[in-house]
Amino acid sequence: MRKSRKMPQWLLAGTGLLLLGLIVSSCGSDSSSGAANNCSFGRNACQFGCSPELGCVECVGNSDCASGAPVCVLGRCAACAVNADCATGQVCSPATHQCVTGCSTAANCTGAGQGNNNTPLCDTALGACVGCIAAADCADTPARPVCDPTRRQCSECASSANCGVAAPACNLQSGNCEECLVDGNCGVNEVCGPNHQCIPLCTTNANCGNNQGGPVCDTATGACVECVSAADCKNTARPVCSAQQRCAACAANTDCPTATPICNTAVTGAAQGQPSGARCVACIAATDCKDATKPICDAQGICVQCRRNQDCPTTAPTCTNQGVCVAG
Repeated sequence: MRKSRKMPQWLLAGTGLLLLGLIVSSCGSDSSSGAANNCSFGRNACQFGCSPELGCVECVGNSDCASGAPVCVLGRCAACAVNADCATGQVCSPATHQCVTGCSTAANCTGAGQGNNNTPLCDTALGACVGCIAAADCADTPARPVCDPTRRQCSECASSANCGVAAPACNLQSGNCEECLVDGNCGVNEVCGPNHQCIPLCTTNANCGNNQGGPVCDTATGACVECVSAADCKNTARPVCSAQQRCAACAANTDCPTATPICNTAVTGAAQGQPSGARCVACIAATDCKDATKPICDAQGICVQCRRNQDCPTTAPTCTNQGVCVAG
């Protein structure tokens, strides 16, 4: 049985505060600095910083985000934070931070693109489908009794004050109480694993597995990782071992083909604090798009004619899913 831990003072200090203002960029600069590093995850220093109730983040401000997901919300790049970030006739969904069709009643919250089982209510003040408006809306989910004021979802917690000793850290990105968000939440000779549980440092590959962060033991740091060198990357589509010790398509532009010449190293999301692997794309920003007929960089890193109807001329006012302006 895992021994209960005292919550670190840095985590206690952040309890109950809004976290966007608390994200810090002063992470440990060395991923081998030890499990006591408050700003590392699996012994990998958080690239963009960390906070007590977000763990590692992929952005601190909007300037860290690219077109397609230009707004930093809860430490992640998203399409929108507020309704004003969306096109006319759309609202920003608190649950996904994507621009969607709005609502005026709960009856509007059942269709595709408007709501789902997690957003059955219409918050008329926002004009958006949500999971809850007040704690009373979470009465039928006793395991998730808190209405998260940002995501508007029934959650285990909205701050670490809602969590217990066994799982003391509130992850605001999911509304879950976790054992750890960063290595600093764990004990000596332990790191925070992908499942937000504290796991022992490794000494051999036999100590590693998918639930430990990767199949390879970096004996220099004691962390289970996806790769230590390119020899560990067997997938020909991801032959490069990145600085974050994950197999990726590229580490620099020179690794990319002519058709997709830019290495996007800011691709994130596989596990908290660990980039999911850089990939070769045609563009990261509109300035990378040299064809005047395709001047916009979409979220997939492809140069297109449009991303929304407002990008199209009056003669072809509708933007298709393929990023092409059409008359119909």
